[in-house]
Amino acid sequence: MKNVRVQKADVKSYFEGHWNDFYSHFMEIKSTAGKWNKCLCPLHSDSDPSFSFNSETGAFKCFGCKVSGDAFKFYGRMKSISSFPEILQGIGSDFG
Repeated sequence: MKNVRVQKADVKSYFEGHWNDFYSHFMEIKSTAGKWNKCLCPLHSDSDPSFSFNSETGAFKCFGCKVSGDAFKFYGRMKSISSFPEILQGIGSDFG
């Protein structure tokens, strides 16, 4: 596999306005209200959708476990990665 350097701007541009493609890779969207989507949170045991993300900006918040941030923070939490360059490389690898 070729080691391609992924930049934050590349990821933001790729998903701009349709972050559903990013988040639906990790969980099923249960409901949508405008640009906000609700899902079961994969970061904790969740039986009532408490995770919301904005399909335009990629911002998220879980009202159950109180974690919030952007898609990069979410990806790092999902993959247990804290290094931002590794998060970018992981997203680049997972989404081409």
